[in-house]
Amino acid sequence: MDKKKARMKKSIHRERVIVDTNVISSVLKNGNRLLRIAFNYILRREDYVYTDSIDLELSNYPVDDKKGIKAKIEAFRSKYKGSIQKTPIPDDDKLKKDKYPAKGKDRRILYEAEKFGVDVIVTLDKVFRKRANGFKGIRVIRPIEYMKRRKYIRIRRRDRK
Repeated sequence: MDKKKARMKKSIHRERVIVDTNVISSVLKNGNRLLRIAFNYILRREDYVYTDSIDLELSNYPVDDKKGIKAKIEAFRSKYKGSIQKTPIPDDDKLKKDKYPAKGKDRRILYEAEKFGVDVIVTLDKVFRKRANGFKGIRVIRPIEYMKRRKYIRIRRRDRK
């Protein structure tokens, strides 16, 4: 039994993952079950990279606080405050010159992903996924696609989108 567990640990490569703020906020709003499963899997089993720009976006997140979401966001930020990966982020003009394909805040996330050697960015933003997927070897995918790639869950036909 111990040899089998050791083989399984070797075969599963831990990926460095950035989770976009739209995924974090959806999970904290009690999003769908598969989204929560994917998010918890990333936090527990992968090398989760919490960056300065993600923290900044969460701090400025516009919230209609009917469900106490602002408190949940602040609790999440304080939990991961000690593990923030920091890098000086250049202004948007320099990022445009360097031909980062995303726009606005997503361009900063892509810059940080490159600097920290991230394998995957998990996001719900369709435009960001289409523009940035494959940029310098960084995969930009949905949470459900991530879980399917990791062979953690089987996707039922009705859950595919």
